[in-house]
Amino acid sequence: RGRLIMPINKNKKLIYYVGRALYDATKKYETPATPKEKVLYGFDRLFEHTDAPLIIVEGFFDAFSVDGVATLGNVITPYQAQWLNRSRREKIYIPDTAGDGKRPAEQALAFGWNISTPDIGSNCKDMNDAVVKYGKMYVMKSIIENKATGFEAETQLRNYCNS
Repeated sequence: RGRLIMPINKNKKLIYYVGRALYDATKKYETPATPKEKVLYGFDRLFEHTDAPLIIVEGFFDAFSVDGVATLGNVITPYQAQWLNRSRREKIYIPDTAGDGKRPAEQALAFGWNISTPDIGSNCKDMNDAVVKYGKMYVMKSIIENKATGFEAETQLRNYCNS
C-alpha cells in the first residue's frame, strides 16, 4: 500500500523487486530480504545486439529513463561487474551528482569502463531528474559527448560529484 512496485527480471523471470513509497515515508524504498549484490536492473540489455553503448547507473528510475542498467546502489559488486563485463557493448558509467556517486565511478574506471559527466546542471542529481528537466534526446546526446576515461575522466569526476 502506498508503494510503486518495480519488478526486476533476468531472462524474463522475476528475480527481485523494489517498492518505492509514493508519499512521504520513513523508509523510501522496500526490498525483499534477498541480498541485492547479485542483482542488476536491465539484465537483458547486456546482450542486446546493438552498437549503442551500455549505460550503467545507480538507480532503477535512472536506468529506466536512459534505457540502461542499474546496480541498485552506490557500489558495483564483483558479481555485477562480472556480468557487466560479459557484455560486448561499450560500458559508460554515469555517477549521481549527489551522495556517494564518486565511489562507483572510480570503480568503473578501475574496470576499464568509460564514465560520463553529462551537462545536466547542478540542480539535477541523477539521470531521471535530467530526463524530466531536459528530455531524453538531450540527455543521451550529452552522455555520449561527455564520456571519458583515464586522467580526463578523473578530472571531470572531481568537478561533477558534489559529495
